[in-house]
Amino acid sequence: MNVRPIEFTAVKGRRISLRLFEDRDLDDMFEVMGNREVMRFSLSGPMTREETAGFISQCQRSFSERGYGLLAIVHSMENRVIGYCGLYRQEIDGREELEIGYRLNPKYWGQGFASEAASIVRDMGFGCLGRDKLISIIEPENKASIGVARKIGMVFERDYLFKGHRPVHIHSIRNAR
Repeated sequence: MNVRPIEFTAVKGRRISLRLFEDRDLDDMFEVMGNREVMRFSLSGPMTREETAGFISQCQRSFSERGYGLLAIVHSMENRVIGYCGLYRQEIDGREELEIGYRLNPKYWGQGFASEAASIVRDMGFGCLGRDKLISIIEPENKASIGVARKIGMVFERDYLFKGHRPVHIHSIRNAR
């Protein structure tokens, strides 16, 4: 996959900002990644505190190595990390795709924060990285994530057997340039 890395600085939305993860985000992110309901659709399930620290390190490495990755979602009024949103590589039918992924602390579900973050990331993928297409891989039962995908302009593309055994929906959006 030929992707132009970007020099990233924090991006502000209406109610949130997206920034690179910092080690001090561990407590807030463990509240997200250690939550059984948040991680219900994850292959790994809830993470331990140590696994969450490893997740943050991986996010930091991704930006230093590739120039893109998962970003911390910071609630502007509360100045705390409430989840993540960003881009990461997925292999679909032998092709590398960039997926918009997001997870949010349940205290902030249903308030439009995930859609706001995903819109910012979509625009980064098209604008800064010059991608023609972005995807989201979503379990059919995950109605909230399907709603986020639709709100940012994604449409159902097809059913897919993810990692060879897990049925998912692929939603996608193409750059309208």
